[in-house]
Amino acid sequence: IAVVFVAGMEYKAYQIRKVITDTFEMPEVSTVPEKEDRKDEVSNDLNKKVLLELADKDFSSTTYEDRITFAFRFTNTTEKDMEGVRGSVEFKDIFGETIQSVAISYDDGLLAGETKTYFATVDYNPFIDADVKLKDTELEKIEIDWDVYSIVYKDGVTENR
Repeated sequence: IAVVFVAGMEYKAYQIRKVITDTFEMPEVSTVPEKEDRKDEVSNDLNKKVLLELADKDFSSTTYEDRITFAFRFTNTTEKDMEGVRGSVEFKDIFGETIQSVAISYDDGLLAGETKTYFATVDYNPFIDADVKLKDTELEKIEIDWDVYSIVYKDGVTENR
C-alpha cells in the first residue's frame, strides 16, 4: 500500500509540474534577426573598409595620472582616400568576455591602401575592475572587436552605419 501511495503522489506531482510548465511556457523564439544582429550586418561593410589591429599595449604612470596606452594600426582597404574614421573598440579576454569598450576618432587621413599607426590612451583608475583587467591582461590574450560608425572620405562623401 505504501509503494502505491508514494507512486500515486509522484504521479500527482508530475501532473502539477506539467500544468505549471505548460501554463508558463516561454513563447516561440522569433527567426527575425534582433536589432543588434541587423546592426552587425550593416556595420560589417564599413568594418571591411577600415581594418583595425591592436599592435601594442602599455601602461604609463606619472605623478598626476596613470594611463593605459595603445598602438593601433588602421588599414584603408578601399580605393578612396579617407579623411577620418570613427568607431569603437571592444577589448575582450580569451574567453570572449568584454573587458572594456573605447571610442576612437581618427582624423589624420588614410590614403587608399595605406596602413598607419595611431597612438591612443585611456585613463586608468585602480578602483575600477575593468581598468585593472585591461591593464593587467597581456597583449597576446586580448582580442578586439572593431565597430566602424562613420567614414569621411577626402572627396567629401560620408558613410555612416
